[in-house]
Amino acid sequence: MSSPAPHPAGPRETSSSSPPRWARWLLRHLAPPGRVDEVLGDLEEAHRQRLRVRGALLARLLTGLEALDMAISLLRARRLRLGLSWLDVKLGLRMLVKHPGLTVLGSLSMAFAIFVGAGSFELIGQVVSPRLQLPEGDRLVGLRLWNASRSGSESRALFDLGVWRDELETIEELSAYRNFERNLVTSDGRAEPLVVAAIDAAGLRAAGVAPLHGRTLVESDARPGAEPVVVIGHEVWIERFAGDPAVIGRTIRLDATPTTVVGIMPEGYRFPAVHDLWVPLARDEGAYEPLEGPGVAVLGRLAADASLDQANAELEVVGERMAAEFPATHEHLRPQVLPYARAVLGLPASLSTVALTSLGLVSNVPLLLFLLLVCGNVALLLFARASSREIELVVRSALGASRRRLVLQLFTEALVLSAVAALIGLSVAQYALEWVLRITESILLEGDPLPFWFRPALSPRTLVYAGLLTVVAAAVAGGLPGLNVTRRLGPQLQQVSSRGGGFRFGGAWTVVIALQIALTMVFPLMTQSVRAQREDELLADLDLASEQYLSARLDMEQISSPAGGDGSLEASRSSRLLSAVKQLEARLLAEPRVAGVTFTDRLPREYHQWRQVEIDGPTAPPRDERGHRLGSANVDVGYLEVLGGEVVAGRGFRPSDLDGGPSVVVVNESFVERVLEGRSAIGQRVRYLASEDFRDPEQEPGPWHEIVGVVEDLGTVSGYGPQGMYHPTAVSDMSPVNLVVHVSGEAPSFGPILRSMAIEIDPALRLHELITLDQVTQGQEEFFAFWWTVLLAVSAMALLLSLGGIFAVMSFTVTRRSREIGIRIALGSSRLGVVAAVLRRPLVQIALGLSTGSLVLAALFFGLGEVKPSLAAFGLLCAYAGLIGIVLLLASVSPTLRVLRVDPADALRVEG
Repeated sequence: MSSPAPHPAGPRETSSSSPPRWARWLLRHLAPPGRVDEVLGDLEEAHRQRLRVRGALLARLLTGLEALDMAISLLRARRLRLGLSWLDVKLGLRMLVKHPGLTVLGSLSMAFAIFVGAGSFELIGQVVSPRLQLPEGDRLVGLRLWNASRSGSESRALFDLGVWRDELETIEELSAYRNFERNLVTSDGRAEPLVVAAIDAAGLRAAGVAPLHGRTLVESDARPGAEPVVVIGHEVWIERFAGDPAVIGRTIRLDATPTTVVGIMPEGYRFPAVHDLWVPLARDEGAYEPLEGPGVAVLGRLAADASLDQANAELEVVGERMAAEFPATHEHLRPQVLPYARAVLGLPASLSTVALTSLGLVSNVPLLLFLLLVCGNVALLLFARASSREIELVVRSALGASRRRLVLQLFTEALVLSAVAALIGLSVAQYALEWVLRITESILLEGDPLPFWFRPALSPRTLVYAGLLTVVAAAVAGGLPGLNVTRRLGPQLQQVSSRGGGFRFGGAWTVVIALQIALTMVFPLMTQSVRAQREDELLADLDLASEQYLSARLDMEQISSPAGGDGSLEASRSSRLLSAVKQLEARLLAEPRVAGVTFTDRLPREYHQWRQVEIDGPTAPPRDERGHRLGSANVDVGYLEVLGGEVVAGRGFRPSDLDGGPSVVVVNESFVERVLEGRSAIGQRVRYLASEDFRDPEQEPGPWHEIVGVVEDLGTVSGYGPQGMYHPTAVSDMSPVNLVVHVSGEAPSFGPILRSMAIEIDPALRLHELITLDQVTQGQEEFFAFWWTVLLAVSAMALLLSLGGIFAVMSFTVTRRSREIGIRIALGSSRLGVVAAVLRRPLVQIALGLSTGSLVLAALFFGLGEVKPSLAAFGLLCAYAGLIGIVLLLASVSPTLRVLRVDPADALRVEG
């Protein structure tokens, strides 16, 4: 009971007792190889002294500043000279204050681009090349059998594991594990399903993390007749046992099995993937023949002197020998060794780490292009600002300042602006990463957690990447305009002396502004489309008190030992689940607070997989070539009655509908309106042609179903509108099985009672996602809110940049052409004619942008079938483009008024 696990993780440091992680990372990479320990030791000693005197928060701040100072000293020691000075930085800060409009617009624009780039880079990195928060986590590997004939993995590897343990020298601590869900039942009667890893003791040793209290698993725990033991996770320890260390040695129940707690793991430990509890894997490889036994996952650790390529080469030799010895089972099996995270995620072995990294970088290219586009707009604003400093720059050049020095000054000023933007962007990226991971779990994984290495924190490599983006942004926004401004300083000195214009806007700026205007057109309409879809599908009124309906997904695993896995147990599992469900239904109906109980495989407003249907009779023309698609659900015969769905035509379901007679269905009112164009549905026949899971064009159509009733809409969400269809189904034929209980009063308060009933009926009966019906769309609404917010931010940024760019061009043009304007007015030209000449360029830019945006919108909405081409649709598109054009032209009003106020005498006056 006291045997410690090998590979201890060492003393655990809190975030405040050590210097900031980024500071240690920075100095570790800048310090000379022989002085790394010395530099880090000095930093840690200074931090400990500050902790005693100044407290944790102030100590970390001062230590971070000291780390930056030490980093600058190390760079100087390496004789790294960039030509930048603190004077340039001060001038940059002064420019931020002097030009608040440019500061706000430029910093927010670049902050948004850096936020998108850094956030996506971190997310891609956690998928492609994650860093496991384990000692030597990069040496953990996963082993699998790959079936080349069907391009899929084979999990029945217990026989092979025994061979690998005997013959492999490049991989240590070879271990198998299986995933289970068990109800953890405590003495207070509380029961919740948790993810359990039935794992070898060697698997926990491979992870290399010591327990916080007690011990981990040892080999003797898996011997026949051994007392059942469990190691619990930190979160379970805190939530279920209030962090009481005395839980060690206490007996709890996993389903109906009394089990002794022998250890508690540290905070955040969920190895092998998303596990809360660890029990011994009882199995004997020698008891199985090839491809017999339950499915398992296999892991290990590379030996100290072994590489991944060496391990694969050794395993390949073993695999070839086994294919020769066991051709009936292993002819097409190819054993593989993969980096651990890639094995857990099931990524292809053919993709190398370099290829995956390249794929991640390539997927980030559009975001980099977006960053360049944004920075190009900011560069236009900075270029226009530089025109107001024309005399200053020309005079500095005449006094001996080199072109390189002037460009560095403008670059540094832009770098200060982009650094402010980076701080804002990284702060938003941190929040957005938490949001994205939460949405991924709730939507894509349907409530299941992500593997333990996915964390809502920006890694050092992402901070370095953000730093590179900051420099690139400064180079585009400040360096390129600086090169343009200082290109012909000699001739400009003469032009300035005669009040002529030295700087000119090139055609590249026209392209940049036109692209930005196109984005200004596209993104607002896409934003409105996302919002309309959200309102159409997720916010549909169910016309019922959804907060009074409590739902739960029911499940039960095969009841066997971890070494089991006989497929014949599936029938007994289904029988046992059905018996437990029937008993639970009877107990619930006997409760005074329960007004009704029903079952379905899809809850109202939950996503329903679409199906394409065919009607034996006239129908409305489908929206596109995909035909009529809708959502469908399997429900028990009391579903419509319990949910209060009013049958507006025909009848509802009867128990006799389950007796094997003619197949009947009930459709909703939207089906009648959108598919049948209001014609009577009763007696019509309908069948399925394809579904989201099976889209083979050669598939035979399904059987005909007779429509016997029409019910009001009850939330069949499929992505193709609210039209839906319901099938009467026995609970034993549903997958999954969702229980819906109509409760009088507050439904959440009935949750503990429902769990207690389930445990009393069968300890193996698990209740997942215990929520009320008004919480069903919470995850989907977060998903849509996320994309709507992103698109709204892009739309606002595009519009602001377009307005700012046009204003900058107009202001620049009026300033540069003031002498020309004065001459033309003095020679008799009308002021309106001069205004038209000045407006020519912005009008061309607006026309190009609106044309490009209109073509993109036409492709999106007409080409993809979202909107049918018609005169009305074309008119709306033209009206929308005209509205955007008017808004953009307003940006030219203020500079244009300056043309009307130009005094010819002042414009023609020449100084000196």
